[in-house]
Amino acid sequence: MITPIGQKIEYDIKTYRNHRKEKPDASTKIKVAAGTLAGTLIPMTFIAKKQNVRLFNIKYGIKEMLLTSAGGIAGGILAGLAADKKEHRKQKLNEGVFQFMNSTVPPLTVVPILALCEKVKTLNNAPSKITGSLIGLLGGMQIAAALTNKINDPYDKVPDRKLTLKDSVANLDDAIGVLVLAKVPGTDKIPIEKTLPAIYSWCGYRAGLSN
Repeated sequence: MITPIGQKIEYDIKTYRNHRKEKPDASTKIKVAAGTLAGTLIPMTFIAKKQNVRLFNIKYGIKEMLLTSAGGIAGGILAGLAADKKEHRKQKLNEGVFQFMNSTVPPLTVVPILALCEKVKTLNNAPSKITGSLIGLLGGMQIAAALTNKINDPYDKVPDRKLTLKDSVANLDDAIGVLVLAKVPGTDKIPIEKTLPAIYSWCGYRAGLSN
C-alpha cells in the first residue's frame, strides 16, 4: 500500500529535525570526540603561542572565538567523515555549517552593538551593554538559522533546520562570549572564558555524529 502523502511528510520532518536516523556506535563516538578535541586544541595552541600565555589563559576576542569554534567543528566533521558511513557525509557537512553559523554569527551581531555603546556616553555602561548584547544575540541566532537553511537547501526542498533544546547548549558559548566581549565588571574574576573551548568542542561533536 502506498504511504499517504501527509504521513510521509510528517515522518520526513520528524527524522530531519532529530538530525539522526540511526544511532552512531561507540567507536564512532570515540573517534569523533578525539577529532573534535584535536580540532579545538590546534588553534588554541597557536593562539596561546601568539599571546605568550598558557593554553587555558587565552584571552578571547571575536577572532579567537571564530578560530577556536571553526577548529572544533572542522575536527568533529573530519573525524565523523572518516569514521561513519559514506551516505551520512552530506548530513554531517550540513550540520557543520549550522553549528559554525550558530556559534559565530550571534557574536558578530553583538560586536557593532557594543561599539555603539562605547561611543554613546549614556549607553556606555554594563546594563546597556548586556541588554543590547542579548538583543543582538537572539537576533543573531535567528539570522544564523536562516543563513544555514539558505546555504544547505537553497531550493527549499527539505524542512528547515530549526533551533532545538540541544542547540541552546551550544548557544552558551554565545552568551559567555557576550559577557567576554562586553567586558562586564566582575567577569574578569570568573573563569568564564575557560569554558569556551569545551562548548565549541560540543558543537563539533554534534556535527561529527550527525547522520
